[in-house]
Amino acid sequence: MSGSDRKRQKKLEQTRKKRELAKKEARKLEAKYTGASLLRTAERAPFGPCWVSVALDEPGGDGPPALVTVLVTRRIRGQLLGLLALVDRTCLGVKNANLLPLQPEQMMREFVDEAVRPIGKLRECEPDEAQAVVFHAIDYAASLGFGYHPDFEPSLLQPRPESLRETPLAHPAQPLYASGPDDDVAMILEQLDRVVGSKNYAVVDGFGGGWLSEEDDDDTNVIDDTNVIDTSAEELK
Repeated sequence: MSGSDRKRQKKLEQTRKKRELAKKEARKLEAKYTGASLLRTAERAPFGPCWVSVALDEPGGDGPPALVTVLVTRRIRGQLLGLLALVDRTCLGVKNANLLPLQPEQMMREFVDEAVRPIGKLRECEPDEAQAVVFHAIDYAASLGFGYHPDFEPSLLQPRPESLRETPLAHPAQPLYASGPDDDVAMILEQLDRVVGSKNYAVVDGFGGGWLSEEDDDDTNVIDDTNVIDTSAEELK
């Protein structure tokens, strides 16, 4: 093995050891701060890096508006706690969410590159942009009577800015619902009928981009209907 190869090997080994040490620190912190205590700690912690789908910047085409992925992190003693959210800006708000394990920043960035970007390209953004995308969507969904996904942790985006920055589709002219593979379409349409009236929203087939017919409504999978609530945007501020 040449001298340069030995140096490279030594550097790789040092990097590996640093990552293992960082992982151990993350596990220790998770053992100390679990459940609600971890979230309380995260609420008071500074924001770490945040990401949002590049689809946010792209003009809308003929199909339904793109769902937007938002990843927000908070720094806890050198580690990052992340919240990943799938956002529907024109109807349902936060459709899905995952609280990510406490981990080193390098691991979080690798997760974004290896697991998230292949699904939908992301760009790094300021925390207030990520907050605006999510809170605008939550507000609009709440005005229609829809709550956010049960795994969404709003505390990780708090405190809510007094004034949200403007983002694309922050204020839709009318609801536009794009059906998803796990949606109870009939239940969602019934809610929209009740809140805005049957002629005051648009529906597209999220699978193929075509308009749904009445016959399509029942041919769907069912999700937990606890996401339909009787509330208003004001109550979620």
